[in-house]
Amino acid sequence: MKMKTETEKQVGHTPGPWKHFRDHHANTPINSFSVMAVEGVICELNAEPENREGDLERQEANARLIAAAPELLEALERIAEHSSSEITQMVAKAAITKAKGDK
Repeated sequence: MKMKTETEKQVGHTPGPWKHFRDHHANTPINSFSVMAVEGVICELNAEPENREGDLERQEANARLIAAAPELLEALERIAEHSSSEITQMVAKAAITKAKGDK
């Protein structure tokens, strides 16, 4: 069993950076994207084989957003700590709570 790093203990998720890639499946109509970290796969997203209603583009956009999550969380934490606007701090803290699953 792999021991968690200090960063993993602190943040509770796989440390970034995360990157997204389009997967190519030989001899299948499957269109998918993977979000990867140094330590392995974060998630996989599948699009409809026929690309109905722009599903391929939507899943790629989802993969990009997921891959950006560690940097977005860090940016929100900085905003929450350094913003002079109470409303901005409140909105940033609410998003941080949602991302971290804090109560």
